[in-house]
This record gives sequence, C-alpha cells and structure tokens, in this order.
Amino acid sequence: MDEPRSISTLNEAQARYILIDPALRAAGWDLGDRTQVRFEVPVDGYDAEPWNGVTDYCLYDASGAVLAVIEAKRTCRSPREGEEQLRHYVTEIARHQSFVPFGSMSIRMSVNRHLSNSACPTILQQQNSRNSRR
Repeated sequence: MDEPRSISTLNEAQARYILIDPALRAAGWDLGDRTQVRFEVPVDGYDAEPWNGVTDYCLYDASGAVLAVIEAKRTCRSPREGEEQLRHYVTEIARHQSFVPFGSMSIRMSVNRHLSNSACPTILQQQNSRNSRR
C-alpha cells in the first residue's frame, strides 16, 4: 500500500496500515498473535445502532481480558463521533471484566507517538492491574 501524500486523505484501512499497525509493533504487540491482538471484534451487549458494534482492534493480556480498544477513523470524519463510539465500546467491554480497558482513537499522525508510548503490553497491564484493585 502506497503512502498517501496527505494525512488528511487517509481512509480507515490506510490509517491502520500506515499509522496504527507500525505503532503497535513498535510498542511490542505481535499483530499475528491472536492471543494479543484481534481485529474487528464484536462487542457483546452493544446495540449496533448507530455503529456496527465491532471494534477495530482489541489488545489482550495473558488472561484474555481486554487491555485496550483502538478505533481507526478516516481523517475526514468527526472526532466527536469516533470518541462516542469508542466510549460505548469500552463501557460495554468493562461490564464483562474487572477493569475498564484503555481506549484510543486514531485520526491524526500523532497516533504513532501516542501508541508507542502508552500502549506497550507491560504498561497497559500495570495500569489495569492498579485500576482493578480500586
């Protein structure tokens, strides 16, 4: 996949391939290991309206709990709509486990730095371990 000339022209698939996938690899995630990373994951108990009820990425700990949800959006879409969708997904997932997963939405180029710095498996597991004790 060729890199587009402008970040503002990225569609969702390009945002994943160019921005999110490399950032997750840099953070230590093995995208080929379905015990760590899954794509297009249906959210149990989620009403599919107005969205399809499927996350773009879920990142898992060794026990199978969701550590993080990542949503990829076309850069021309409203960030507010994506944030609301992500909030609903995270809330529904939290109902089925002892902590609220981290949520991240990819719209801008800063995703590489953000995900590489905050989404490494060890950091997410430590954060969620602290949150589940509260």
